Parts: sequence; structure tokens; C-alpha cells
Amino acid sequence: MKAVILVGGKGKRLRPYTYVFPKPLLPINGKPILEIILTKLKNQGINEIILATNYKSSLLEIFFSDGSDLGVDIKYSKEENSLGTVGPLKLIEDNLKGDFIVMNGDVLTDLDIKKLIEYHKKNSSDITVVTKNIDIPLDYGMVKTEENKVIGWREKPSLSSEISTGIYILNSSVLKYIPKDQKYDMPDLIEKVIKLGGNVLKFSYDGKWIDIGRIEDYKKVQNEELKQFEE
Repeated sequence: MKAVILVGGKGKRLRPYTYVFPKPLLPINGKPILEIILTKLKNQGINEIILATNYKSSLLEIFFSDGSDLGVDIKYSKEENSLGTVGPLKLIEDNLKGDFIVMNGDVLTDLDIKKLIEYHKKNSSDITVVTKNIDIPLDYGMVKTEENKVIGWREKPSLSSEISTGIYILNSSVLKYIPKDQKYDMPDLIEKVIKLGGNVLKFSYDGKWIDIGRIEDYKKVQNEELKQFEE
């Protein structure tokens, strides 16, 4: 099975670091984020990789080349304009047959990808979304009222929510719904497939997952043991 890794973003929330390097090349304990992800995929039996690039794509190509140093086969697809999170798939539609993985290039996880693939195939899913329950802290007091009377108060509560982890398996049959040369995001595609009666499933996951989207996330992950994200 192939994997498409989305690495075209500008990483604006990680500036000033990303003025110099694209986010996937930012180091964690001496290893670029993307190298950790590629090692994980290889160890899970995924060695055909397509990197969907845009911002500072030449640096990614110079660093990873054809992937042979890491034991994987890397191809590149560069979008000239921002195409969102699934628009880039339209550029490589002819190279995607059957099921394939799509994931963000800033996510570290100990997810068992083999189990995910087995689940997707067993259920003949068109799109499988890896989800995770997280607690989201609020910085405000939550007030409960009836008309103009305050009947309760929770100070800075945490709200539980099921979120997308940015990891998916798609069947190539859904690619026909992605418009050409237009920005199109994963929620747009999922809603389209659902509307047309497609089989969209979730794969619930409760393990280690880190989205390196902000400076505080990047600093925090420096203390993590990398091995857990590479196996």
C-alpha cells in the first residue's frame, strides 16, 4: 500500500522556525519530523511514499532524495498553488490505485497502521478516518443559566471531543469527486462521499498522538522518546 504525506504547508504557527526550513525538516532530538514518520511507515510495511509538496519543496527533495537511505521509495508531487488537504491528490490520481494512506506531515503517533489497514479492508470502507478522543481545556468559566438566573458554574472546565488525527485511508474510487486545480479539503471530500451514500468509517484510537502545529507543541515534543513513534 502507498502512503501520501502532505508536506506542502507553510507552517505559519511555527514561525520563525519555518522561515528557514519547511516544518517537516524541523528536528526533534536530532531527527527531522518527516524522517520519524517515514521510519514509522517503513517499519509498518509501507515503503512506497509520495510527498505532496509546495513550500520549500526543493529542501525536502535535497534532504530525502529518492528515500533509499531510509529504505523507502519516495516520489514527489509539487502543487504550484495551495490545493488544500485533498486537492493535491488529484495531481497524482493516475498513480493511486485501490487503497492508500493519506496523512499530515506533522503528526507523530504510535498507531498500529497494520491494524488500521486490516480494519479498512475488512469493512470495505471508501474512507477511514482515524479518530481520537481528547480533552480540550477552556480558559473561561462556563456559566449555566435559565433565563436570567445563574443556576450553575464550572470554572475552566475541559470539554471532551472526538477529533480527526490527520491520518486516513482512502480508496481511489473517491478521487473522482475531487475537483481539478481547486483548493479542496478532506472535510469537503468526506461530506461529498457521505452525501452520495459512500461508506465512511472511523477507526478509534487511544494511543500516543502529537500534532506539531504550534511552537509550544514543538518545544514539548523535544522531551519525547522517538522510538515509540517509529515502530
